Amino acid sequence: MEKFSRKTCQNRRCPTVKEQVLGLKSLISNPYLFKRIIVRELFHRRRYYDKKSWTEWQIYDAYISMPQHGSKESCMRPLNVSRIKTISDIVNNLGVGLKVLDVGCGDGSIGRSLLKTGHQVVSIELPKVAFLAKKGFGVTSLIACDAEMLPFRCEVFDVVVAAELLEHLWNPYAFVKEAHRVLKTSGHFIVSGLEGPEALRYDTHKQYFDVEGLESMLKGLFALNTVKRLGPLGAPTYTIVASFCKV
Repeated sequence: MEKFSRKTCQNRRCPTVKEQVLGLKSLISNPYLFKRIIVRELFHRRRYYDKKSWTEWQIYDAYISMPQHGSKESCMRPLNVSRIKTISDIVNNLGVGLKVLDVGCGDGSIGRSLLKTGHQVVSIELPKVAFLAKKGFGVTSLIACDAEMLPFRCEVFDVVVAAELLEHLWNPYAFVKEAHRVLKTSGHFIVSGLEGPEALRYDTHKQYFDVEGLESMLKGLFALNTVKRLGPLGAPTYTIVASFCKV
């Protein structure tokens, strides 16, 4: 996994002087982004040095951005509507009354969709972010924990959903092994996220993935079932929604 991470970092392109000037003008005209950059560089400069620093940066970002991402306007955007429907359709086609673990649930929009169709949903989020998800968005059955160390017994879930999560993790492979552990023998793992190096445009993304990269990382643990590409629909690249079965 370390080799994969180094490879993704090599795809970062240094901006030209013109791009830097345009970026600075845009930044100054946007108070929200300007404040974010100041906080990031003052308090989270060491975010790439260790997991603790990286997690603190993730908590800060999620806490300040969740109200925006969970707004009615955001939920109605075509990409979000398509992503939620695609994931829900995949789960619904697997069976009825399934026990689903929604990892990195955010505002809980995916979990709510699955609850409406009769599935049991347990959601997890980072500390502080979980509090906001529960208080601000009414996410039920919510546990604050680390996705790379899931607090569940082995083989208890039918489905694990990781929507827009892997790119944020310090060690995605640690989470993948945990997902494999908590899934039943016939369990399914559903992953979604931006495809390819364009995902690194976001400063909360530590690595990027494509279908081949996912298959390589999951080899020996999961086998690919289906892949769908959504968008771009306003995103910098396509969004992958991939379903895997436990092996």
